[in-house]
Amino acid sequence: MFKLIWTSDRFQLSLFRSTLEWHTVQTEPDLSQTSHHERSSHTGVEPMPKATWNGAVIAESDQCVVVEGNQYFPPDAIKSEYFQPSNTHTTCPWKGTASYYNVVVDGQTNADAAWYYPTTKDAAKQIEGYVAFWRGVKVEA
Repeated sequence: MFKLIWTSDRFQLSLFRSTLEWHTVQTEPDLSQTSHHERSSHTGVEPMPKATWNGAVIAESDQCVVVEGNQYFPPDAIKSEYFQPSNTHTTCPWKGTASYYNVVVDGQTNADAAWYYPTTKDAAKQIEGYVAFWRGVKVEA
C-alpha cells in the first residue's frame, strides 16, 4: 500500500512503512559573489554599464567586474575602432603591470584613458584582459 500527499510546499510518499518526503524550495541565484552590475543584470533593475567619451559609446557590457570602484569591461565589450595602444605602463602591487590605450573619437585623443592588465597576478585573475577607464571617460550603469 502507498499513500501520496501533495501540498503547496511538500510532496510526501508513504510506501509500506517507509515515508519519503520532498519539500519544494524557491531558489534565487546566489549573488553574494558577483559585482553590483552583474547582480543588476539578473534582476533587470539597472541598465547595462557603458563607457562614453566625446559623445561616443566606447564600451558596453553586462559582464563587467568591479574592482576598487572601477568597472572593468570584458575585452570583447570595447569598440576597438576607438582604441590605440599606448606605450605607457604602470605597476600595481597586487594586480600586476597595466598597459594603456589612447581613446580616439572624431579625431580627438584622450591619452592613456583606458588601462588593462594583459597578465595579472593570481589575486586579480578575474580582470585579466578587462579594460577600465579614467581621464574624463564617463562610465554609467
